[in-house]
Amino acid sequence: MGSDANTMQPHTLNPSLKKIPASKLPPPELVWPQPEKDIPHSSDTVHVSPVPDNQNIRSFYVKAAKNGDTSLAPPPLISASEFVPPSLIEHLMRKKRGSALGEKFLPGAEITNMEGLMHTFVLPVVPRCETAGDYCFSFGHRVTPPIVEQIDGEKMLMTRAVVMSA
Repeated sequence: MGSDANTMQPHTLNPSLKKIPASKLPPPELVWPQPEKDIPHSSDTVHVSPVPDNQNIRSFYVKAAKNGDTSLAPPPLISASEFVPPSLIEHLMRKKRGSALGEKFLPGAEITNMEGLMHTFVLPVVPRCETAGDYCFSFGHRVTPPIVEQIDGEKMLMTRAVVMSA
């Protein structure tokens, strides 16, 4: 490592890493933590979301993604090992079976051993994932109803930031 590791500024990209075009990065306000701002986006707290009370949270974010609103629904961050060719990364992310873990066990469905192995080295991470309500176990499995907060005369869902990968 030497002295180079000690002189690197915090929050800078190591020059030996591949350069990622700015157009492929999520908006800077979505990258947490932000040391200059006190944003309580921890999974142990809830915060006001942009989702109105009268809308389904999943439908709200799917609509934002279809409309290309990256401030609400940024694209996944894809972490891949250096030896995985870009064409294989694209194949694994775009052409894989939806919910591969469930669908590959349907009669007649299969994924190759190489596709299964490569998923170990290619990991999509959702940079903004929120859940409304909480899972709990109290005399059985259940989900508590979401919390609704009145903000400027509008009812908004309170959500919890979570990390999700596929």
